Amino acid sequence: LDRPAPGEPLGLGLVSLGGTGSIAIACLAHGSAAAASGLLRPLDVLLSIGGKEPASCERAYEMLAAAAGEVDLIVRRRPNANGACRPAGLRATTRLAVLVPKPRPGESLGIVLYKCTEMSPVISYIESGSAAEASGAVRPGDVVLGVGGIAAGGLAFTAHLLSSLSDSQGDYIELLVQRCPSTATASANKREGGAALEELSSRRSSTEWSQRVESIGAAQSWLGALEEEMVAEDATEREEQEALLSDVRDFERTLHAVLLGEQPPKEERGGAAAAAPAVRRPSTIKRVMSFGRKPAPSRRDDSSSR
Repeated sequence: LDRPAPGEPLGLGLVSLGGTGSIAIACLAHGSAAAASGLLRPLDVLLSIGGKEPASCERAYEMLAAAAGEVDLIVRRRPNANGACRPAGLRATTRLAVLVPKPRPGESLGIVLYKCTEMSPVISYIESGSAAEASGAVRPGDVVLGVGGIAAGGLAFTAHLLSSLSDSQGDYIELLVQRCPSTATASANKREGGAALEELSSRRSSTEWSQRVESIGAAQSWLGALEEEMVAEDATEREEQEALLSDVRDFERTLHAVLLGEQPPKEERGGAAAAAPAVRRPSTIKRVMSFGRKPAPSRRDDSSSR
């Protein structure tokens, strides 16, 4: 590979099993020298850099950064390795390596994980004010495939990696994630939608709102159109979750095949299928239609509410 400028990253995201042994190229950064060359593919096994075999992902990154000019790589590729074999009709998802700044001593990284597949957990929530939220590098819904160059090995193992690397030396933690195309805008749309619904709710109680809405029929027609739009959005989200899980499982199978020549552990019964609905954000339709619902009467009497 030709490095365009001294010190410019080649754009390789690397991962290994357990942090040592064989190393695979997990992803190529869009627009990078590695992607532009057309010589490398995701899940190529990296055998040597400049004639030397790297002992770990961390060492491989150091060797790549130190190499100047032309970087000589030797890789092993599976026959007919053309990427994920996604079922027809599913949307494309993105695999990328991101850097999350480590939190200051005593602070939390702010990433809350939830089980997605047997091997790879999903980021279900990012704590407000945390280092992860400030960086903007990861988002709820991202599936974590690797941490610090080590492949995810289940929910507890991945959480342990995040915790231990947060307390280690260095300024950043590298995460390898699989992302739906709409994850980039999902959080923004949710915030905008919440603000719009709050404004709508406040107008309902004002004189201006009662004057502008001439009949209950007009309001019901508006809500009906909004419901159809949100049902379509919910169906699109389900399709993207299916594509995401398909690509994650394909990555797990292929990674184990190229590095160990075996398949990953089978899913537990009800594992990913049961966890998938919890990954999706709550339906917006329920929040919209709850505007006309009267608040439930309090069960407390006057004496207990004092």
